This record gives sequence, C-alpha cells and structure tokens, in this order.
Amino acid sequence: FTHSSNLLLHRRTHAGARTHECPTCAKAFVSEACLQKHLQSHAAAPTLLPAPAAAPEPLWRCSVCPLSFTSEEELLGHQGSHAAPAETPPASPHRCPTCGKTFKNSSGLARHRHGHAAERPFKCSLCPKTFTQLSGLLGHQRSH
Repeated sequence: FTHSSNLLLHRRTHAGARTHECPTCAKAFVSEACLQKHLQSHAAAPTLLPAPAAAPEPLWRCSVCPLSFTSEEELLGHQGSHAAPAETPPASPHRCPTCGKTFKNSSGLARHRHGHAAERPFKCSLCPKTFTQLSGLLGHQRSH
C-alpha cells in the first residue's frame, strides 16, 4: 500500500468493522468513502422490486384425500402416495449359509464363500497379509 491509512482501511475489511451503513439498503462498509461510492449505485439506477406474485389457485384436487395442487403433474405425483405398495421381490436363492448375505447369481455367491474359507493362497510379497482371491491381493498391493 502506498499509504499506511490505505493499509488500515484494508485491514478493517478482514476485521469485520463495518460501521458505515447505507440508509437505503442497510449494507455496511468499512469507510465513509466506500459508503459514498456505494450510494452512487442507488442514485444511478433505482432498484425496482418485483411485485409479489399472487399465489396460484389450486385447480387439481385429489379424489382420495382433501389435498389440491396447482398442476396436473403435482397431482399425479401425489396420487402415487395412495397406490398400493409394490410387492416385495422374492427372496434370493443365492444366500450364503455362513453369514446370510444374498447374491444375484451363483458365481457371486461362490466367490463370496471363498472369503469364509480358511485357505488364503494369495500372499503379499511386501507384508504378511494374505487373501482368498487374486483381486484382493492386487488391490492391496496398490496401497504399498
């Protein structure tokens, strides 16, 4: 900064000391000069606030309950809440007998069951960790 007073003004922007308030919009500034510059924005272009929009009148009424909506899309979305609950899908036939986890297919279950086996043939060459599947070892080795 070329002057110490400019540095002082700049520091106030970080300190939160905004004591000069705009009488039009209540925005606060660190100095009278900043406030005066801001006031010019009100003089240059008066701010026009949009007129508050009237709330749309509900036109779509639910035939099941007393609610009504402003669009057919909203009504249709709501009517889904009155629909009978969907049937639950049948239980998966591919369930692990050890832990109960289910799988979409038998190969997923077979791969999972290797995890419960005592055999862990894939050993990391950098640490003592072992794995039941090659993919587990390869993923682990990326962590080294």
